[in-house]
Amino acid sequence: MRLTVIDQTAPELEDLAERSPQATFYHTRVWAKSLSRVFPWIAYRSIIAEEEGEVLGYLPFFIVGKGARRALWSLPFGTYGGPVTLDSNEVHLALLDHYAGLRRSMKVYETGWVDFWNRPAVQPFKTESAITHIIDLEPGFDKIWSESFDKSKRKHTKQAERRGVRVVETNSVEDAGRFHHIYASRITAAGGRVHYPKEFFEELLGEGTNRVKLFLAYHEDELLGGQLNFYFKDTVIAWYGVTTIESRALQASTSLYTHCIRHACDNGYKRFNLGGSMGKDSLMEYKMSFGGVPHRYAVSTIRSTIGKIAAAIKRIRTDR
Repeated sequence: MRLTVIDQTAPELEDLAERSPQATFYHTRVWAKSLSRVFPWIAYRSIIAEEEGEVLGYLPFFIVGKGARRALWSLPFGTYGGPVTLDSNEVHLALLDHYAGLRRSMKVYETGWVDFWNRPAVQPFKTESAITHIIDLEPGFDKIWSESFDKSKRKHTKQAERRGVRVVETNSVEDAGRFHHIYASRITAAGGRVHYPKEFFEELLGEGTNRVKLFLAYHEDELLGGQLNFYFKDTVIAWYGVTTIESRALQASTSLYTHCIRHACDNGYKRFNLGGSMGKDSLMEYKMSFGGVPHRYAVSTIRSTIGKIAAAIKRIRTDR
């Protein structure tokens, strides 16, 4: 088996992702190309496992940052990464071992990968758990609505409909910009830092074709907020949603989630991933009120001494 590192996406990797049971939306060219085009401080790489000219697997990652603050992540922003194979444990472990070894040649302070499937890591990775919430869509929307939605969510959805809230799908770049304005305004008002520039939302929507969909909620002509979702094989990932503070009384957020779940059911998807909750109990409770079931996934890291200190400082700040 030959292992090499390349610096661009390739069609054969996309084909393998389509056939692999382990690949997620984040393993596709849409995510890699959108990140690469918008964020100049990260650089795409992928480890390729080949034998007699056949690609057996790959592990996409990004070099994040510069100088002494460089890190390797598969994948950035806490998104699912790790090896993509045709269910070969041998190839999986070989890719991970090679990835772990890059920390020395690239002189990075941190090497990490996020794995939805909780597959085995290799030494010296240290693994922690994170939580997302998953809705099983196979029973169909009517059953999910009647048996999995909390009574309050059914009530709020009906209230939103009576008050004239409507949800529409759009692929307009202008609409992506308007959605981003609400996102940036909410983050800034809370004293936070806007991590995603407007161009990123526009790039995802433009590059994603049928794999990226934006839903917007309106009351009359007023934009209340939106939900940006990713679609790959049988799974929908609710990647980012935000509404205006003023729209709370109109239940815009509930209306968006309900519409997106119904849309996913109607279009044959089997799993709706409500995304991580950053450890916030209120967010977890909100996602469970739509029928989301907790799913633990693995976040594995190798850190230098500097990396361990940086992680400890970040943890202290987060806990405050």
